[in-house]
Amino acid sequence: MAERWRLADGMTLTHLENGGWTLADLHRLSVHELDEENGSLLDEALHSTSPAPLSPLIESAIESGIIIDSDSTINAQERSL
Repeated sequence: MAERWRLADGMTLTHLENGGWTLADLHRLSVHELDEENGSLLDEALHSTSPAPLSPLIESAIESGIIIDSDSTINAQERSL
């Protein structure tokens, strides 16, 4: 089963060796630091297959377009075929 969420095109999430996370936007050439808790929460959401209740952080990431519902992306691709 596919993950429920994915990062928007051009976005990368990286766990740092010394703790913490970075979220890079390759289109805007920007990097944002996340603490360990918020980075882990975002990483867990990206690897989740179930529609669990969303935290305010994940809701904010969805609203800002950082993460995208994989189902809506697949459905849009199928409609364009």
